[in-house]
Amino acid sequence: MVGRVRRAHGIRGELVIEPLVDEPLAIFASGRRMVGGGAEVEIVESRPFKGGLLVRLEGLTNRTEAERWRGRTLSVAESDVPQPADGALFLRELEGMAVRDTAGLAMGTVVAWYEVPSGILLDVRHGAREATIPFNAHFVRQTDRAARTLTVDIPPELWVER
Repeated sequence: MVGRVRRAHGIRGELVIEPLVDEPLAIFASGRRMVGGGAEVEIVESRPFKGGLLVRLEGLTNRTEAERWRGRTLSVAESDVPQPADGALFLRELEGMAVRDTAGLAMGTVVAWYEVPSGILLDVRHGAREATIPFNAHFVRQTDRAARTLTVDIPPELWVER
């Protein structure tokens, strides 16, 4: 999934899109094809708009048609999404990653992640213990996408028995 349609905009069938990728203008470039609502669509035009994008799709010419797209998601083939830079990963990859401390000892597994206004939080579980930590450089010291591991520094006081 690369974007979510928030609403229609104007009378010409434009859509306000919430991009879910790091490089939205590359993904939503004119001529790109994607799947939305079970149908393949082509991007005619896109431009930045209030923290998102304003997108015009081929065949979508009026507000009534555009209103039917509210809430739909847009997807492209995995091979069309630029890979993250070294040391970075897709948020969808976090769940299930092994968690190790800075000495390399197993600390558990990421069982969930969620977004809050201040950033991303990770739920790490190790047996009957669980900790919730911010996904930032203070707690997450290193990511290894290939090995599916995170090296973290979790203070003992953050662990709770469940």
